[in-house]
Amino acid sequence: MNLLSLSLLEAIVRTGSYSGAAKEKNFSVAKVSFHINNLQDELNLILFEKVGRQMRLTKDGEKVLEEARKILEATEKISSMKGGSPRLTGNLGIAVNETLLWIFLELM
Repeated sequence: MNLLSLSLLEAIVRTGSYSGAAKEKNFSVAKVSFHINNLQDELNLILFEKVGRQMRLTKDGEKVLEEARKILEATEKISSMKGGSPRLTGNLGIAVNETLLWIFLELM
């Protein structure tokens, strides 16, 4: 279990869909689904049931969401206690033309 999975769970409920959460978090729907499936496997619980085109929380899902929101809120409070200026965090992907890559590799 990790904060990303809990955050995705909350986003799915708030937006009403996996695709809404994916768009909000700038992820693919497949990545959102992967994290939620892993969370369900880890907890050995079914968190959502599909009703028509919408995902609805199960009773277990409602309980997990309640606790997830507490954890996310506490994490936000702790993060706001950091001193100094905020720093950027995350992953950075860089695309490089193949020709430039070969030149770079030759220079090394």
